[in-house]
Amino acid sequence: MKNDKWGGSSSSSDLTEDTTEVSVRFSRGLEFLKRSEVDRARRVFEDIIDESPDYSPAHFGLGCVYIRLDLKESALEALNRALELEPGYGEAHLILARLLYENGDFVGGYNHVNKAVQSGVSPDSGKELIDSLLKSEFKHSVESEKAGIETEEREQPDELEIERVKASFWDFTKKIFKRYKDVDITRQVKQEPFSKKNKLLTFISENVKDLIYLLLLIFFSVYFGNRFFRFEFLNTGYPDWIYHAYRIRSLLEYGFLTWSNDWVGGFPIWQSYQFLPHFITAGVQILTGWSITKSMVVVTGLLFILLRIIVYLTARFGGFSPEAGFISSILSFAIIGYQGPIREFSLLWGVTLFPLILLKAYRLKSGNGSLFIYAILIGSSIYIHPILAVISGIILCLRLIVDFKWSYKEMILALIICALISSFYWFPLFLGDKPVHVDPWILSTQWQRENMPRQLFGLSFSLIVTGIIATGSLIKRKLDRWTTIIFSSAIVLIIIISLTYMGYVPKIVNLLMPTRWTPFLGLLFSLLAASLIDWLKKFKHFTLLLPIIILLIIYEGYFISQSLIPLGTNESYNVESEWVLAHPSDIIYSEKILIESVPDLSFFAFGKVRTTGHYFVQGTYDLLVSPLKWLFFSEEAGSPLTQRNFELIELYLKATGTTHVMVSSSKRIAQALLPGGVFEEKLTFLERYKGLAIFCVPWEPVQAFYTSLSNSKNLTFPDISYAKYEKQQLRDELVARFNEVMYSPDCMIINAEYPSQTEIKVELENVEMGNYLIILAQYDGAWRATINQIPIAVERNGPNYIGIDISEYSGNFTIVLIHKMHWTWKVGISLTLIGIISGIYLTINTRKTLY
Repeated sequence: MKNDKWGGSSSSSDLTEDTTEVSVRFSRGLEFLKRSEVDRARRVFEDIIDESPDYSPAHFGLGCVYIRLDLKESALEALNRALELEPGYGEAHLILARLLYENGDFVGGYNHVNKAVQSGVSPDSGKELIDSLLKSEFKHSVESEKAGIETEEREQPDELEIERVKASFWDFTKKIFKRYKDVDITRQVKQEPFSKKNKLLTFISENVKDLIYLLLLIFFSVYFGNRFFRFEFLNTGYPDWIYHAYRIRSLLEYGFLTWSNDWVGGFPIWQSYQFLPHFITAGVQILTGWSITKSMVVVTGLLFILLRIIVYLTARFGGFSPEAGFISSILSFAIIGYQGPIREFSLLWGVTLFPLILLKAYRLKSGNGSLFIYAILIGSSIYIHPILAVISGIILCLRLIVDFKWSYKEMILALIICALISSFYWFPLFLGDKPVHVDPWILSTQWQRENMPRQLFGLSFSLIVTGIIATGSLIKRKLDRWTTIIFSSAIVLIIIISLTYMGYVPKIVNLLMPTRWTPFLGLLFSLLAASLIDWLKKFKHFTLLLPIIILLIIYEGYFISQSLIPLGTNESYNVESEWVLAHPSDIIYSEKILIESVPDLSFFAFGKVRTTGHYFVQGTYDLLVSPLKWLFFSEEAGSPLTQRNFELIELYLKATGTTHVMVSSSKRIAQALLPGGVFEEKLTFLERYKGLAIFCVPWEPVQAFYTSLSNSKNLTFPDISYAKYEKQQLRDELVARFNEVMYSPDCMIINAEYPSQTEIKVELENVEMGNYLIILAQYDGAWRATINQIPIAVERNGPNYIGIDISEYSGNFTIVLIHKMHWTWKVGISLTLIGIISGIYLTINTRKTLY
């Protein structure tokens, strides 16, 4: 056989003599077919096609299976595919000739017999092979013969074709064979060594059109996204991008931490979050020596190119023409919502890999273990981005519905594998020590609407027109499996996104952030175009319109990429970080700064400051920062600013241990706090700095305290959501009571030190018995404490702060807390490994059973 497309190769045309594993499996499939075990043979051939879609013998075998099942249209399609991949495939020509002869197309049959003879197939060996595979003779009728005469005009054969009416297929075939007396009917193929150069030239010659289209896609990708290779930063206007830069920097400088003291007095930085993009980007930074942000920009550019290549290959491996694959790929440039994943960075990885997971879903076969491979992919994809895992799960469900041929046992096992492999994400998230409270803002319809792309719902004119035409075409054409899966997936996503936008879904669905799914919807529409183009090519003159369509899509893609994709810059400016770095003696690490946007300060002043704030609201351990930021920065009706009442803000600032506030001078709260404002002298004004107003608190800030008035019960906040107004009033009362204890005469305020990101240290002197210690750092069950190197219990107290009962201790002593790996992390990692091993075992075991 010739070199297969996409790089597969084999040296012989013989169907059963090949040393490769694929060839051995193919031979086994033929044996099943000869023994009339048609279903087993079908599974073998489909499995081979699933893994090696351009292995022509597998399509040949599948064509024989379809003939045995009397699915002649499918047989024609499979045999033609085999010949498309290997034009000199004699046995495929012979069977196709027989199939055409049976259908009355004698001219077509004649032509294929000629090609079979030219390939070196002998009549006896051909008849023996075909009869052994098909187990029956074709029969023809006078009606079919007449129909054959009326077929479309082709090059007419010689006088032998006149005898076809009375001839049986094999008599007809043997007469043609006699014309080739000099042909070596034993078909001995000589093995001639190929040089690497010849192999490369052969591959190029057989894939010229695909290579041209791929080069064009790379050219357009580099041209549209050249900014990704020229700059140090992206001005995304969205804090997610620099937030991921902070995580990568944390990974490089701190390692894979269980905790971070930088944010909100403590945060389990890697818990329930995607980390694979950070690991890979950190590797790029180490290998290249670029800055972290430069590495992120270049990786973004590579993903920008890779997505177009993946879309093209997905369409091609889905069975569509090169032109259809090319149009699908350039349509992906016209996804308006694609700007969102670029700004969010890790979501861009999910969008890029989505077509591959979609292709895997399309090519799922029953009985070969591919369902378990897909389950492994879904479970693992959550560590790339949770939205990728959610949508991949939806695709899987639709795939199972479209082609319901798996047992309930297989489907349940696949679901269990997904759950196990994703355990390190969800197990600590739902079973950890995080308080019940979740910021109600992220559960609101308003939040969803603000995250929904405004322009054409994140699609484009080209994609919307594609969707409309594709929907209309469904009336006139029979849906293949690809179109069914893509179209049904798009419909489901549209419904979920629309209902979420309108507020008609349970609030828990908002946690899945459906309004951020629009780039995936755009990719579905892009891939749907492949099916649509190949269908439209059948119509007269449509091919003439293709260049115009391509040019229009390219123009729209260029306009969108130039006007909406974030711009690059070589200098990123952050005034808050600049002030911190310029005043190293004015603020120490144990103090906390309240700032409106956390990521920039955390990245540029890395390791220098702690913030009263966080950025990952789904994983936050605090109860007070979200309401504090609303109280301080909000200008809505009922806010302290509109009520001219600073009292509640002050209580929250004290309860969070905030020491400094940085706010833009243009903000109304800054104007109120500056001299002459309504809140003048409520905070101590330090200075204006490049449009920034810096304040510090006038009271003694608290890092830790001990008192005889406190114990493990009387200051603990109830573990409720605080989403309703009555609950919020209760929280305000609890904050006030907490302040009373902190600043009472019986309370002793002490300093806390932070030797590392996972350590806290407090020194106590002249302590009397009967006291209780509270450290204003977030509680987590993984904290382990020692008092003078003797273990002591750590409890939750106050608003989810660390509490330690020291009532039995007196004098001078040192308490050291170290954050260990939480038990939910250990269980989650263990379950993930179990899931991976189980998935691999089930895949291998299923294939062993098959073969």
